[in-house]
Amino acid sequence: MRRLRALTSAGLLAGALLTAGAFAPFALAAPAAQPGYSNDPALKPSQDFTGVWQTDTYEPHLTPVWGGEVPFTKEGLAQFRKNARNIKTQPAKGLCLAFGTPRYYVSPYPFMVQKTPRRFTFTHEENRTFRHIYMNVGHFDPDVWDPSYVGDSTAKWEGDVLVIDAANFNGKIWLDDAGTPTSEQLHLTERWRKLEDGRLEAVFTITDPVMFKQTWTARRVFQPRPDVELVDDFVCGEKHRDLTGVKGIEKLVDVPPIKQELGG
Repeated sequence: MRRLRALTSAGLLAGALLTAGAFAPFALAAPAAQPGYSNDPALKPSQDFTGVWQTDTYEPHLTPVWGGEVPFTKEGLAQFRKNARNIKTQPAKGLCLAFGTPRYYVSPYPFMVQKTPRRFTFTHEENRTFRHIYMNVGHFDPDVWDPSYVGDSTAKWEGDVLVIDAANFNGKIWLDDAGTPTSEQLHLTERWRKLEDGRLEAVFTITDPVMFKQTWTARRVFQPRPDVELVDDFVCGEKHRDLTGVKGIEKLVDVPPIKQELGG
């Protein structure tokens, strides 16, 4: 039986602690050292992305950095319109499925980055998913490794920029909260770097010839949140964190868990 590398929302959120501060209203934190998430002494300060991060502005649509519309193919546009009509019954939130990337970085909920010499680990609070990015290795053989929600990610340093190559997706994820679709041919290149003001920038280059006429690029920026611990004592669909301080949060669509009838 082939193995599935993605750890889904059924996994426990390693190292996440519930603290009173986790429920405090969102407030921008001044750039500050993140407490003890790295076990890699080789990291330079400019390469140390470890800690908790969160967007201060929520926008459900992922759009090209050059402006304009997402370059959908005919099939991609039809699937996007279908997804958009079914936002309130989307299976990823209702069934607690992993969101995949880059949708996790559209989320208004925080995520945690940890680093060891072998890998970066991204832990996402929303739908509670781990994403492992392995350093300086090749991709797994797709003939013996199942496609997954988070894909197969490898990375290398180009100076102080972490370049992630992600492939082998299962075609079931959306790129964002607005319903932008993907196929199994999705391929991502991500470039992560620290900005001079202490924020973390991610630039996603997206290729999927089934859904898009051409390769396109999107960008997200995150604030350091040393005041926040991730929480895991909730079921997806339940309210568990105050997001009222996040700009644009009124655009977030709450989706209750899907109630499925058990067969006899």
